Amino acid sequence: MELIGWVVWLVPALSIWAALAQWAWWREKNKKEELLRLNRELYHKAIIDDLTGVYNVRYLHLKLREFVQRARRYGRPFVLAWIDLDCFKQYNDTFGHLAGDQVLKTFGSVCQEQLRIDVDFAFRYGGDEFALLLAEVSRKEGEQIMERLQNAFKQAVDYKVGLSYGLVEYQNDFTPEDMLRTADELMYQQKKQHKAILGK
Repeated sequence: MELIGWVVWLVPALSIWAALAQWAWWREKNKKEELLRLNRELYHKAIIDDLTGVYNVRYLHLKLREFVQRARRYGRPFVLAWIDLDCFKQYNDTFGHLAGDQVLKTFGSVCQEQLRIDVDFAFRYGGDEFALLLAEVSRKEGEQIMERLQNAFKQAVDYKVGLSYGLVEYQNDFTPEDMLRTADELMYQQKKQHKAILGK
């Protein structure tokens, strides 16, 4: 009888212990999953531009250094494109900032659609300035990519917002700063030409 009494007491106790252990495991698992989710969200916010969905300027500097190091070590070619949206100020003044934001979002979407996933990278530097890192391409191939990008963007917007850009192909002695400066200078040269053509 005493043995039966112990069994009667022990079985429910073990069941309760097993349930508590399972609950503790489930709770710990949920904590870890929540922590991973929060870490992913923080990382995403740290590198993604909230408005356009492309990468931000912080990630541009990080990836550009990575591309330069890879090019130096393995001879892997790449091109940096520096982009400014033409007539964007006029568009903002005419249609308002919300409409202007939509144009920026549209350009971000066009970049993501036209570029190769996890090979090429699009970044918003700030305002209406963007940058692209195009892997394993020459300057000539970069020009072809930019032409496709321009055509896709023109089809996506119903106003004369266009693109001015500067393309720089990596050379052996280039630093990341050299590439950014040169691409920016080339972009402004093209922008001046566009303004002269438009008479603005």
